[in-house]
Amino acid sequence: GRLDINRFTASSERAQLWRQQEMSQSLLSECLQQRQTEQCLADHMSLEGFNYAAAFHFVSQLFVTLALGPSGYDPLAASGDISDA
Repeated sequence: GRLDINRFTASSERAQLWRQQEMSQSLLSECLQQRQTEQCLADHMSLEGFNYAAAFHFVSQLFVTLALGPSGYDPLAASGDISDA
């Protein structure tokens, strides 16, 4: 029945992962708003011999990936949420 569906689709585990990812995104956002983080990234990307363009591209792609919501990674969440059976 319903309990089997929830068990086979790992509903509770997926819900926990969603909460953890949302918390991680919130912490990352908080960190990125700090002046020290901005200065650290600027200092790192301005090192001599550093490939600024490649690093900037990497960081921009990383942030796009990290900004994607949990439903973007969950193939069982076609409606954008986890629903119990």
